[in-house]
Parts: sequence; structure tokens; C-alpha cells
Amino acid sequence: MVKSQIKDLIKHKHSKLDISGHKLTSIPKEIKKSLDKKTLSILELDLSFNLLKSSVLNEELNQMSNDFSGLTVLSLAANPIGDSFKFISSSIIQWKTVAELNLSGCKLTTLENNTFTPLVSLRKLTLANNYIKSPQDLCFSPCKSTLEELYLNGNTNLTSLPSSLYECKFLEILDLMGCGLETSAFTEKIGLITGLLEMNLGNNKLTRLTNAIGKCKRLCVLNLQDNFLNDLPISIGICIGLGQTSNGINLYGNPWGKNTELASRQSKGPLEIMDYLEKRLNFTNGPVKLDDNDQVDEPKKHLSPQAPVYYHENKPNSPSVENRPPHYNNLNQHRPPEYQEPINIPGPRNDNPNSIDLLKSEFKSTIQTYYEQTTHNQNNITKLIEIGNVLTNMQEKLDTMFHQVGIYKDFSYNSPIPTPKDAKNIQLFKINCLKLEKLAFSSKHTLDYIDSLTTHLKQRRLSSVEFDLKIAHIFSFLSLVFPKLC
Repeated sequence: MVKSQIKDLIKHKHSKLDISGHKLTSIPKEIKKSLDKKTLSILELDLSFNLLKSSVLNEELNQMSNDFSGLTVLSLAANPIGDSFKFISSSIIQWKTVAELNLSGCKLTTLENNTFTPLVSLRKLTLANNYIKSPQDLCFSPCKSTLEELYLNGNTNLTSLPSSLYECKFLEILDLMGCGLETSAFTEKIGLITGLLEMNLGNNKLTRLTNAIGKCKRLCVLNLQDNFLNDLPISIGICIGLGQTSNGINLYGNPWGKNTELASRQSKGPLEIMDYLEKRLNFTNGPVKLDDNDQVDEPKKHLSPQAPVYYHENKPNSPSVENRPPHYNNLNQHRPPEYQEPINIPGPRNDNPNSIDLLKSEFKSTIQTYYEQTTHNQNNITKLIEIGNVLTNMQEKLDTMFHQVGIYKDFSYNSPIPTPKDAKNIQLFKINCLKLEKLAFSSKHTLDYIDSLTTHLKQRRLSSVEFDLKIAHIFSFLSLVFPKLC
């Protein structure tokens, strides 16, 4: 069977040799010598699902023909290799050309510092379903400037991640699914891999996620399924790319503690989830922590209106496509076949205008919601009273803000005024309509005032510090009116 494959290879001058699944205990002698007098160029070699041991490979790979001197893809998956296999730099196979290496299911238990030394061009490394527990810190150092995809999934006893992993500055895909990782193993150093596009942390033992996740601004796919998370850090709202694809963010199988909003949105898809997380970020007072020094992993508690804080205007922006390193230019052409959707890298954003847009939308949707509820329940006295109490509470908070900030303006009602002759439900219905009308005017006054502050800032009639203070003061009130945005 192997001989016929080699003959077919020579006849058609293919560049890929697949001799997987033949229960080979040694490398066939036919490929230890030149396959053809003219010498072929074999770029891909698949030796997976055989019975090759490390002692055999260490000896026989050095006897391969010059046909493999330009090898770029090598698969040794599902061979009982063990830990004693060495990539001999003197081998006829020039390891410096290998870009993809598959060692999944090879019974590896550790990764030594010199394991991948000759592989200076390695782009994709698959180490899934082994028994790796504690990789040595410098194991990935030889390929730190080239590695783009790393698969460690299925190493169920992985207790730590090597420091050299965080030096892989071009890493785009990191799969750690089913590794049994605890929170202590997944540290803030992950924020050093700023080029990450996809990260799989599903089926681990994480109880919290580091604030440094916000530094991975290009993230477009994040799997957090089946962990023990009770909340997400505020900073994850920076990763706006997670809402752009159908598999952007997966939250299933986590308890979510008291965060009922995350619990309710986890089944509504990435767009709904990121809508909440982005709003929570934009309506947060002050700068957002991007490290764990202060152990800030809970939503920030809004300060009282009497104690305003700076509104952090310069939250980290997602880099624009134009600013990406040239290394990423052909990203979509190099993605694995299972990722059919092209990835759109998030572009720059300006948080202040975005916050105001969100605020406009929230005012409008709130008024619309309560108007529909009032109309639908216009014969239900109990429900009308409940709605009226909610509207009164919201307006009282806005009135307090107007008084302290000085943005109150008079207006006249256009809605019908209730009369003593009206039935009680009609009176309550009209009263709620009046409250909704006043809420609509209040929203307009608030937005007009914010627009005036922005104009004064542009005209330099207001310093950036004064602008930040006033904006923070307003948003601290608004967070009480719209608790879902906290």
C-alpha cells in the first residue's frame, strides 16, 4: 500500500505524501532514499496514526532523502512517541522550514526548554490530547516570533502555562479547552498577547477572569463555556469584536452568581451579550482596570452624585486595521477550514460619542417600553399604579440631577389632564402619560446639555478636566435611572 502511494506520488509529482494509519513501526525504506532521480519536493508529510516510537524517529528521520529538505507540514499525531523525541538539527529534514507540526495524542507528558529549538519558522503547533502537566518556562521561546496557532486542548492535568507563551507576540489562536485550568493558572499575563483573535477556555475550572482580558482588544471568538464564573470583568466590554460573529462569545454552563443580566443573555447570542457588556463599560465611572493589582473583577459601584469622579475619556481603543502588523495582512486566507466566517478586526472607537448614542437609545427604548405597558394595561389599576411609581422614581432622580447641575428648563404639557369625572383607571392612564411626556422632555434637556458641554470643550471654553467632572456627575445619576447599564 505504501509502495503504491509512493509510486503514485512520483508519477504525478505531488507535493504531499500521506502514509497515515498503516500501523508502521518504522519509516518505509522507500522514502529514506531519493524518491525519483530528478528529486521531488515534498512539502507535506503525514505519518499520523502509526506505531512510531521516539527511538525509531530519532534515528530514521536523519536518514530521510533530500526530497524532504523543504518540508513545511509534518504530522506525527497519534503515534506513541513519548517525551524522548528530539528534533535533531543535523537531520536531512531542515526543521527551520517546518511551519506546521502536529503532535496531538503522542503521549507527551512535558515540554522541555529545548524541545522546539530547530523550529524557527513554526506557525501552527498542535499538542492536543497529551498528558502535559507543567511545561518548562522557555519551551516556546524558539518560536515566539513566528507562532500563530497553539492547540493545547485536552491536556486534562495542565496546572500552569509557561512564561514563554506570553512572549508569542503574533499568536492569534489559543485553544486551552478541557485542560482543567484553575484561576491561578490563567493570570493577567494573558494581556501581553495583544494579537489574540480566538481563545478557547471552555471546560476548565475558572472562577474569575482576569481584568487583563481587556488588553486583548482584537478578540473575535471567546469560549468560556462550562466554567465556574460568577461575573465578567468590566474590561471585557472593550473587546467589541466578540459581538461580530455568530460564535463570538459563549457563556453557557456558568453559574453567574447575582448577575442575572448575564444569565438571561447567555442564550441570546453574542450580539445581545456584547450589547450589555459594552453598555456596562461605557457607563462606568473612571478608568477601567486592565490588571489584577487591585483585584477589581466586580462591576464598579457608582459613587454618589456628591462625589463625582473623572470620566475616563481615553479608555484603550481597539487598533484599526491599518495599524495591524504586516504579519496579519492575509489573516483570513490562513484560517483553519472550520472557521468559515471572515473575521472583521474591530476598528477604533471613541467612547464619549458612543456613550451618548447608547444613552439616546436607552432613553428612547425606556419611554417606548413604559408607554406600551401603560397602553396595554389601561384598564388594570394595580399595574398602572406600579408603572406610575417607577416613572416617578426615575423622574425624581433626574430632577435632582437637573437641580445640582443646573440644566432644568420649563415646559408645558400637551397630554390630556385628568379630571374628577374620569374613572380611576382613566385618571391613572392620563397621569402616566403626563409622566412619560415629562420624562421625554427631561431626556431631551439632558442630551442637549451634554451636546453643549461637548461644544464648549471643542471651543476651549471648558477644560478637559471640567468636562470629565461634569460628564461623570451626570452619568452617576443616569446609572441610577438605568440600572442595567451599571
